[in-house]
Amino acid sequence: MGNKMGNKKESKELLKEAIKKSGNNLHIKVVEELENNGWEEIDMSCYYCDDTNNIPREIDIKAVKSIPISQENPTMVSVCLFIECKHLKDPVGFRMREIEQNEIAEAIGIREYKKRDFLEFLERNKRECNFHYIDYSSVGCLYDVGQIKNGGESNENKHIFNAITQPIKSQIFFEERMGKGECTIHCPVTVYEGIDNIYKVNGQEIQETDNSSYEIMPFKIRYSYKKSEKEFKTKTFIIDFVHISSIKEYLDIIMHDLISLQQYALQEYNKEKWDERMDKVFNQNDYYGTY
Repeated sequence: MGNKMGNKKESKELLKEAIKKSGNNLHIKVVEELENNGWEEIDMSCYYCDDTNNIPREIDIKAVKSIPISQENPTMVSVCLFIECKHLKDPVGFRMREIEQNEIAEAIGIREYKKRDFLEFLERNKRECNFHYIDYSSVGCLYDVGQIKNGGESNENKHIFNAITQPIKSQIFFEERMGKGECTIHCPVTVYEGIDNIYKVNGQEIQETDNSSYEIMPFKIRYSYKKSEKEFKTKTFIIDFVHISSIKEYLDIIMHDLISLQQYALQEYNKEKWDERMDKVFNQNDYYGTY
């Protein structure tokens, strides 16, 4: 009897230890933050088909936030996050370089509206509206990983590679299958814990990011993927690396992006109504005469 109780207690402790080390804890933390911030459409462990080898792969979290264009127009605008969760153990550094505005424009994933018009709208209304990529002056373009303290090869290279590629691969898969008429912004994201921050590397200079200011570490990649059996497409993507301690502030930034899209969609919606009103004014002028 004593041995059974001892084995049961030992099994429970082993399970507790496994849960403590499990990457699923980070998933739950992220989902809880999403729910606390009003995100209702949250899917965990979404599977997609890898475009390079047609093998099913998993993205940790796919989350959608939608709001109506206006009270009188229930058409929804949305933002969709493709989130990979990573528990990192070894130091990671991003080699930074300046990013061009045309690269930022290409990286913004928006459906249904012309991206150029959207960017011009943001420029005209930059005091009230924004998309957070526009604030990036430099981005990571290469990464370095330190070795584990007790020697040997670090597994972090694979973790970082997956943290970069899996969010964009899932984004490509799902956005290709979205219905027409859905006005949505797509953002690939990696949320990490285990290390305090990701270092910025400029030449030989290593600089720590400031988590107290909720700094996002963007990483840019040019990714080629199969659009059809005979067609390949190459596109710029920006993946936001966000420390778990900054996830709430990051979601606030994303919400501001969504409101900016809402304001742009409202402008586009009102254009047709404005033209109709102007036609009525001109018709009235023709009726009463002009002076």
